[in-house]
Amino acid sequence: MNVRIVAAAIFGASLLVPSSAVSAVDGYTSRFR
Repeated sequence: MNVRIVAAAIFGASLLVPSSAVSAVDGYTSRFR
């Protein structure tokens, strides 16, 4: 495995997961506003 590919995959996942979690929480809390 290429170290740069693994590092890029981990870096991309760390960027995608928080953004999807924030959007999910925002959509969930918008029901109670």
